[in-house]
This record gives sequence, structure tokens and C-alpha cells, in this order.
Amino acid sequence: MVKPTVHFFGDSFTEGVQLKNTPYIWPKLITAALKDYDYKNYAQGGASPQFIVNQVIKNLTGIKSGDKVFLLETIPDRIEVYSEYRDKVVSVTNSAIVNALSNTLPIDKEYFNDEQEIKSAFNFIYDHRYKRLGVFAKYFSNIYSDFGEYFKTTGVEFILLPYRLTFHNIPTGEMFETVTKQTKGATTDGHFSVSGHWQFASYILGKYYKEFNYELPLLRDKLLI
Repeated sequence: MVKPTVHFFGDSFTEGVQLKNTPYIWPKLITAALKDYDYKNYAQGGASPQFIVNQVIKNLTGIKSGDKVFLLETIPDRIEVYSEYRDKVVSVTNSAIVNALSNTLPIDKEYFNDEQEIKSAFNFIYDHRYKRLGVFAKYFSNIYSDFGEYFKTTGVEFILLPYRLTFHNIPTGEMFETVTKQTKGATTDGHFSVSGHWQFASYILGKYYKEFNYELPLLRDKLLI
């Protein structure tokens, strides 16, 4: 009998960044807790909302009745640019643009050819995304929710997780421990530490599977990225 699969979509918080090849990231913890499910993770660091939409569409035919889909939104002001270096359209993070504008590092040819392109991208994001963050958050959430309505008709459980859970957690790491908090500021990284991944998995399982009797694996308190 073919086992059902848990599918995960999102950005670096779902991919797991440095921890992605370990068993400690929240998508793998949830899959282990649910038991008897195969695991697929399509997330990519730096993903824009449109990238996530495209990933869902590309993988629709592989999502079957009895499967589960978790989609963790990314911040809605990320955009795509054309990379001549890679000859393809790529997502670009706001931090990559800010770093490029700082002039302290060489221009990253993965995204931009010159300073004018960097400024153009920054101005577009600021004027047409950042100033209207709430509008675009709702716009993309509605698209994701439409996927959920479709999945409901095919016998697939769909759980949509808002970007605020992760991005609003970055400054303090109070709800889900970040690498910055774990290292007491020695490393500046707003992604989840091992404990943060465990906390996030526990939060999701508690919120959506309250009647579910699960146990998450014990982790070494001192384990870093």
C-alpha cells in the first residue's frame, strides 16, 4: 500500500537553511509526529510569494487524496528579477537588495548587473510592495486559500500558515527561538535554531491536531546550526 505524503511549501523557514539536511527542521518533525507519511519539501530560501504559487502549481499532479499540504507564507513584498548570469527569473530577498545598496560588497551577479538595476528594484519594492504590504499579504493569502479550496475537493488537507508567524518572530525570537537568540547575538540570523524548529512544530501540531497524541523527539539543548 502506498503511503500518503506530507508536502511542504515556503521559503527558507520551511527549507530549513543550514539545518535542512538534518532531522531537526519543523517539516520533518511534523512528518515524524504524524507517522506513516512520506515527506516532500519544495521550499527554497529567498522564495517570493509568486515562486511559492508556481511551486504549488508545478507539483499539483503529485498531490493525491489522503495527502497533507502545509504552506508557510513568505513576506509579501519579495519580488522576482531576471538574472542574466543564470539566464532565468529568480526571487530576490529585500536583504539582498539592501546589502547591494550598501556598496560594502561587490554587486551580486546572481541578481543584478549594475547599481542602476539595484536602485530600480529597491524603488519598486518600496513604492509598490512595502507601502502596501497589507494589500499584497491579503492578495497572496487569497491565492493560497484558493488552492486550499481546490485541495478540499480532492481529499487533501491544506494548512496555511501566515508569514507573520516567522517574520514577526525575527526581532526577538520570543515565540520560536532564533539562531541570534540562541547564540546571544554572536550570530545574526533570524531563522529558527534547533529549539526554534521544535517549538514551531509543537505549535502547529497543538493548533491543528489538538486531539492528536504525538511525541516530538528530544533534542540536544546545546546543538547549534
